[in-house]
Amino acid sequence: MENKTSITNTADKTAGSNRNSYIDIMKAVMILSVMVYHLIYRRKDGAADLIIREFIYLSIPLFVFLAGYFYREKGVPLMSEVGKRMKHLVLPSALVDLAIFLLFCPYFLIFHGYDVRSWLLDILTEYLRPELMEKLVPDYGAGQFFNNLSPIWFIWMLAFSTILFLIVMKLLKGSKQEPDMAAMIIAMLVLMIIGSVLYVYSPRLSWSLHITPLYAGIMIMAQIIRRLNVLEKLEKVNLALSSVIMVVLAVLHFVIFYNFGSDNLYLSLFGDKGFISAAFFIIEIPMGGYVLFTFARIVSLIEPLKVSVAWIGSHTLVNLLTHTFIGGIAADILHTYNKPGPYWYLDPLPTSVIIKSMITFVVALAGSSGLALLNDKLKKR
Repeated sequence: MENKTSITNTADKTAGSNRNSYIDIMKAVMILSVMVYHLIYRRKDGAADLIIREFIYLSIPLFVFLAGYFYREKGVPLMSEVGKRMKHLVLPSALVDLAIFLLFCPYFLIFHGYDVRSWLLDILTEYLRPELMEKLVPDYGAGQFFNNLSPIWFIWMLAFSTILFLIVMKLLKGSKQEPDMAAMIIAMLVLMIIGSVLYVYSPRLSWSLHITPLYAGIMIMAQIIRRLNVLEKLEKVNLALSSVIMVVLAVLHFVIFYNFGSDNLYLSLFGDKGFISAAFFIIEIPMGGYVLFTFARIVSLIEPLKVSVAWIGSHTLVNLLTHTFIGGIAADILHTYNKPGPYWYLDPLPTSVIIKSMITFVVALAGSSGLALLNDKLKKR
C-alpha cells in the first residue's frame, strides 16, 4: 500500500520530530551521492564517474532548492531573521571545523609533515577560501588538512544565497501578507539572468559569491512551486505512472548533463555552451527533483528501508561536515591516496584501491552517523 501521508505533515519517528520522510529520503540520496563522489576511486570520465558526477551536481542545487521551499515568513525584522538563520547554519559549521583543526593538529604535524605555518594557513583557507588566499598569501598552498574539510564551501555558498533570498523576499512582500506571484516570477528570472552572466564572465570568488544570485533565484523558484502546492499534487499521481515519468526524466537529465556541461556549476564553468548550459542547468533542477521525489515514494513502501534512509537524510549537515575528514583519516590508515573532493581518480585503477576506497566510504558513513547520534543525545540533554 502506498504511503498517503501528506507532504506537509509527515511524522518521522526515527528523527524524533515532525518531519517529511519523502524529503529526508531525497536528502539521504543527495548526501550519499556527495560522499561517494568525495571518497570512491574511479576512472575519470568512466561510466561510474559520469553517474556519480550527475548525482553530485544535481544534489548541490537541490539542497538549495529545498532550503527555499521550506522558507516561511516569520514577520520579524530582516536583520533578526538573517541573524537567526546564520546562527543555525554558519556558526555550528564554523565551530565544528575549528574544533577539528585544533584537535587533530598533532596528527597532521606528525603524519603529513605540517609545521605551524602550514596548519594556520589551512585554517585561514577554510574560512577565507583559496580564491582570496591566493591574493593575500601568493606563495601559500592549500594542504591536506584543508582538503579534508573543504566541503564547508557549500555552507558559505548557502549562507550568502540565503541572505540575498531573504532580502529579495522582504522587498517583494512589502506591507502585504505575502509577495505577489507575478513579482516573484520576475524576481526569480532577474536573479537567474544576473547569476548566469556572472557565471559566464566572472572569475571564481571566495565564498562562491558568484553563485549567490543564481541560487537565490532557485530558492524563489522553490517558493513559487510551494505556493502552487506542486509536491502535494505529485503525491497524488499514480505511483506506477510516476515511476515511468521518473525513468524518462532521469534519462533526459543525463543527456542534458552529458552534452551541455551543466555539471560544472561548482567550478563556474558551463562547458562550451555558455548561457545554454546555464539555462539547461536551471531546467534540470525540477526534473531531478521529480526523479528523487518519486524515488522517495518508492523507498517509502518498504518501512525498514524508509526509516533508515530517512534518518540519514535528517542528519545531512553532520555528514557533510565530517565525511571527508573521517574518510581522509581512513585512507591514511589504509595507505591509500588521500584526495578528498573531485580528485579521487586513478588510471590504471587497481581493484585493491577500489576496495579500500569502498571501505573508506563505509567508515566515513559509520563515523558521521555516530557523530549524528551523539549530537542527537546532546540535544536531548
